[in-house]
Amino acid sequence: MTRHGLFLVAVALLAALCLTPVSAPDAAAQTAVLKALSGDKSDKQSAESADNLPKSMESLVEQARKDGFAVVVISPQDEAPAAAAADMSTMMTQMGLTARQRLKIVLANAPNLPSDIAAAVRSASPDGTMNWLLIALATAIGGILAGFLPSRAIQYWGREHFRHMYNSQPADRAEKIGYLLFRAALMLINA
Repeated sequence: MTRHGLFLVAVALLAALCLTPVSAPDAAAQTAVLKALSGDKSDKQSAESADNLPKSMESLVEQARKDGFAVVVISPQDEAPAAAAADMSTMMTQMGLTARQRLKIVLANAPNLPSDIAAAVRSASPDGTMNWLLIALATAIGGILAGFLPSRAIQYWGREHFRHMYNSQPADRAEKIGYLLFRAALMLINA
């Protein structure tokens, strides 16, 4: 495996570790801790409060339950000021869950990546072969050379033509600024 491949694997593992909750080993342990802290002896109260959820929260709670998380719903007496914050929090949590699901899919499909790339390149081809990719690379390299060779010739010509204006020991700031401005003008012409 190349250094680049090892780097990608390390980044993927780091991202997976960052997105994995490590506070409790499983949902049962989280539930036990929450029940012990709240003094709740039955699940009736949590079931009742879960039934009174706003529509925007139902999908989030359902997804968390499917993933094996314990869900605790706390309803304040006055929900009006917290509604905007709850909507933003819900949206951020939903985006986090979506990102985690997509990362799981990407990591699960990582072994298929080379064959998927080849299939994508073939599907982008007008005739179903990989020849178009070689033609595109040859065109790009030809364009780079077509621009680089005249650029080098102009630089060589400018260096020889304006060598008498070069002062290796500028006496004052005016000579330094003049040299820098002249060089900037040549770079603009060459660019």
